[in-house]
Amino acid sequence: MENFVIELNAQEEKIKNLIEPVLVNEGYELVDIKITTGYSKPVLSVYVDKNSNTSDLEQGILLKDLTNVSYLIGDILDMHDEENSAFSGRYELEVSSPGLERPLTKLKHFNSCLEQKIKIKLKKANENGSKKIIGILKSVNEQHIQIQEENKENSIAAISFDTIAHSNKIFVFEAKQKPKGRIK
Repeated sequence: MENFVIELNAQEEKIKNLIEPVLVNEGYELVDIKITTGYSKPVLSVYVDKNSNTSDLEQGILLKDLTNVSYLIGDILDMHDEENSAFSGRYELEVSSPGLERPLTKLKHFNSCLEQKIKIKLKKANENGSKKIIGILKSVNEQHIQIQEENKENSIAAISFDTIAHSNKIFVFEAKQKPKGRIK
């Protein structure tokens, strides 16, 4: 199991440690986990994908996989109910694929997006007063990333992982070329 480079809060980390070994054993990868406040109960959002060691990775994660993962996580959390003070009562569980604009939480996620457009949300505003950076990911190492900021051709920003609150890939739609000549 690869460590997250984007920091989780204590409760998310605790739940990650409970569910991730089971998910990996079943052939899934835990991509991201978030706890938010719903109207009357906490919402646990879990993003999963096929494990890169799985033979049917090309097919991607299917609805039946998400259903299976939802039952697995629900059972695990129910077994450890006393230990999860945030979920001492009712909670809502959302299980989803990472989607086209997938969260980037592990080194391999960042490495797979080299020379692609990403969005970074910082924990605190940078020296320019901005908490959001959009640009092309240029390099990745164990401590930080380098991103060529959008609309700043010669500006490469080095961003430490410990300053990132959230990051995700930006899906860029390719424009179709119009056919040449008349269509009959």
